[in-house]
Amino acid sequence: MAGPVAVCERDECKDDAVCTQAGQRCVDRDVGALSLNDWGCECVAPAVTTKAGAMGPAECSNKGECAFSPIGDVCAARGQVCRDPTPDPTAGVSGDWLCECIAPAQGASSVASPAACVLDECRTDCATCEKGVCVAAEQECVDEDQHYLPPGLSSWQCRCLAPRVGTAAQKPAACTVDECELHGSTCAAAGQDCVDGDHRTLGDWTCQCHSPWDGVGKQAPASMCTHDECESFGAVCPDGQDCADGSHEDAGDWACVCKNDAAVNATGAPALCEVDECADACATCAGSTCDDAGQTCTDMDTKAASLRDWVCACPPPTSAVPAVTSAQHCFYDECDDDAVCGAAGQECVDGNWNVNGDWACRCRHPETGNATGAAAACALDECYYHSATCSDEAQQCFDPSDSTEGDWECHCPALAAHAVAEPADCTPPPESECGNATNAAVCGSHQTCEDPDWTSSDDWICACVAPAWGTPGQQGPAPHCILDECDAQCAASHCAGATCGTGRCVDPAPVPESTKDWRCVCAAPAVGEAVAAPANCTLDECTAVCAHCASNGT
Repeated sequence: MAGPVAVCERDECKDDAVCTQAGQRCVDRDVGALSLNDWGCECVAPAVTTKAGAMGPAECSNKGECAFSPIGDVCAARGQVCRDPTPDPTAGVSGDWLCECIAPAQGASSVASPAACVLDECRTDCATCEKGVCVAAEQECVDEDQHYLPPGLSSWQCRCLAPRVGTAAQKPAACTVDECELHGSTCAAAGQDCVDGDHRTLGDWTCQCHSPWDGVGKQAPASMCTHDECESFGAVCPDGQDCADGSHEDAGDWACVCKNDAAVNATGAPALCEVDECADACATCAGSTCDDAGQTCTDMDTKAASLRDWVCACPPPTSAVPAVTSAQHCFYDECDDDAVCGAAGQECVDGNWNVNGDWACRCRHPETGNATGAAAACALDECYYHSATCSDEAQQCFDPSDSTEGDWECHCPALAAHAVAEPADCTPPPESECGNATNAAVCGSHQTCEDPDWTSSDDWICACVAPAWGTPGQQGPAPHCILDECDAQCAASHCAGATCGTGRCVDPAPVPESTKDWRCVCAAPAVGEAVAAPANCTLDECTAVCAHCASNGT
């Protein structure tokens, strides 16, 4: 039976002299008898083996306390390096290890704690540093985050030099400048606004007038600010008015101007273009003047510049020329509604329009007669038609009855003789001195010879022929024979009679040689006249002078 197998070993470090001489430790990683030449030297702590030695000394790094993980990690975690100023353990010094900054970071080391490291990328030379980029652009470099580890790396900026502003990361900045921050006080002192049109350009700032005023001054206050205030206030002026700004350089001088009268305006407010003096309460308004008189007020022109032109008008059917600024005296021509006189073929006459019930019917010429408030009983004086038959023979026509036709007579002027419907035989008897043709011729055609006493001589006279009258002439023509055809006693057919009505009858030549020249003249204040006929009277109350007429100048 076979016996147990022997375990053979060989520790090649047993007789080591190489490692011991190097101050190192010999290590045989496999002591098997068949594993030879596999020994090596290792560094003895605290030294750290950086390269193991194969059958010879190792390469060692003596870091002292930094070689221990808890200490070295404190610095490594912060991107710093640990350094032990007394790495020899035999020196007996511990706790003096340091964390130091790694270039290009800078900062003071700190014993047994991390160092205060910073990296100003504007001041040093590194892969991420400015390298003169900002300086070349005449700008300054600023590294506001100087941490030496990301994200503090590549944090530098180029910043514009004052008064310009602007920054850019890792490149030159686009610089701008608001010159109004420097010169704004110049504009403000003039009550204007400073405007810098382009912050990238110097010397382009201006002073501008406050909106809405217009005006610009280059690098100085504007010399003048202008504004059409109607652009701002034109809406204040209502329809019928225009806005006008007297001066674009002055404030507060705009006005509303009436379109219907440019002379009427109001500064800074609507103008009073219309004044209805019949409705509005004003110093020139009618008030209740017209209403109190039962009349209607009308403002003839409502423009504000036309005052004191309101009128009171009479209510129908009364009428009158409207009275200006006062109640008027209304009158009514009752003949406007005539239904009586016209039906009778007569003329309606209203003698006084201010009195009711005085209208009358008047017979039309040549008939005579009138009646108040009723148709007239008209009569015809036949002498109107036949007076020439008598007068041609120096005789007088006489109609003894207006109601009987054909009874008119021619009467001899000096004798009682007469004839019906024909001239009478007016030959004086031989015993009369008027029978002397010579004496009769002395009296002429418009006077008659009369011998009051045929038994006496030289007593004949020339007498006026009726209806003329006058002092007889002794043995010669009467000095003055008067025939006033307007005389109420004149009954001849050529006399006016009552034809003129309320008008005035005027005989311009009251002599027997001039007949049918009488005329009707209208009673004042009415005007108008007609020869041998009724006048057509008119009354213009704007020019006439009467109690109810308009005053002159109003």
